[in-house]
Amino acid sequence: MTSQALPAGTTLLLRGGRVLTPDADWHDPPQADVAVAGDRIAGVAPGYQLAEAGGVEVIDARDHLVLPGFVNAHYHSHDVLAKGTLEEVPLETCGSTRCRRNIRRARARRSTPAPCSAPSNACARA
Repeated sequence: MTSQALPAGTTLLLRGGRVLTPDADWHDPPQADVAVAGDRIAGVAPGYQLAEAGGVEVIDARDHLVLPGFVNAHYHSHDVLAKGTLEEVPLETCGSTRCRRNIRRARARRSTPAPCSAPSNACARA
């Protein structure tokens, strides 16, 4: 690894991890250091010098994958963002086969079928 000066304000250094960035080889991410200043990524480089790095917390990231910029690599944000927006929409408005199958299954689990808004002669409860 080549050494570079540690970015100013660095408070945390992730040392020697496999750093996966958008432009990296995702099958073989390069080994690098990630410098963090407060709550920001200060830099990513093949190696940083620690000669005058007083007060910097160093974490040995060798044999670990480092994902700079990810707060949580597994988060269902679409679920959170959409929460509460579709509760009032009846399932019947969806015309897909999958939705109709789910409606039939939900109704089958109940002791009393859900009320049908269609005319009585057109109602086909499952």
